[in-house]
Amino acid sequence: MPRKTYYGSNQKVLGRVIRKHVSFNDISKLLDNEIIIKPAYQGALLDDKINSMVNAYLRNPDYIHLKDMITIGDLNGYLYIIDGQHRLDMARILWKEHTVNDFLVFNYYKLKTEIEALELFNELNKDSVKNKFY
Repeated sequence: MPRKTYYGSNQKVLGRVIRKHVSFNDISKLLDNEIIIKPAYQGALLDDKINSMVNAYLRNPDYIHLKDMITIGDLNGYLYIIDGQHRLDMARILWKEHTVNDFLVFNYYKLKTEIEALELFNELNKDSVKNKFY
């Protein structure tokens, strides 16, 4: 079923990008209910990295808004995590274990094909060491 609305508030439309604030509570629900999906080309989640991010947030919560952009691809009505999987899990832990309800900025992008999704992933991760594995 094609998606007509996206989760979050404070919508801004920038061409094919729809930008919204999504609360940590909502992120937790989206992950727990598998509404946003991790595609196969995403690397494995690293627990040490997530825990480090949680601790960094607890020390300096304002810093998250200097790196709070998450890219979600919409392909045929399904939402895929293109960039930001560790930040999403950080938000879920902060909500569930510390009742912190801040927000991340979701950039929803309407994808035309799976090839375009992979191209977008590669573009957003050019400076990442994980691309050396692909």
